[in-house]
Amino acid sequence: MEPRRIRQTCEEQLRRFVLPEPFTIDAFCSTLARERDKPIRLMPMPDGADSPCGMWLATADTDWVFHQAATSQLHQEHIVLHELAHMIFGHTTKQDRAERLQARLLPDLDPQMIASVLARTAYTSVEEQQAEMLAGLIGAHVRRRAHVDAGPDFTRAADVFEPEP
Repeated sequence: MEPRRIRQTCEEQLRRFVLPEPFTIDAFCSTLARERDKPIRLMPMPDGADSPCGMWLATADTDWVFHQAATSQLHQEHIVLHELAHMIFGHTTKQDRAERLQARLLPDLDPQMIASVLARTAYTSVEEQQAEMLAGLIGAHVRRRAHVDAGPDFTRAADVFEPEP
């Protein structure tokens, strides 16, 4: 799928949501959890070279979103938004390392209970490109809204560095 079409698809998804004000990851997770009719649990991921930046693990009654903890708050939020974007799109691709990661992150969870696992390590698939684009669009929308609240001088400066799409 060409980048322009991926962006259009992501913009369509973004228009479906009323993003909470003020925006927080927790508030957005609550909104999405109500839509999905199951809780979303955010979990920091232990450091390790064999771990992806983020991972979504879906069970019948809970969506688990793991994110890298050894990074900036802004990067953590982007990782979580990326995983939430997979939920929004309904991506269900399974990764080869899923069982090892699940055993490390949720050792008490029966592997048979896991409906799907998405772990991001590369951005080559359309699903990864969609999730990355939607996460970026949500983040940009939220930052743009915060700039408007900050006043006209700040908004003008922000527009130079973060032009509207």
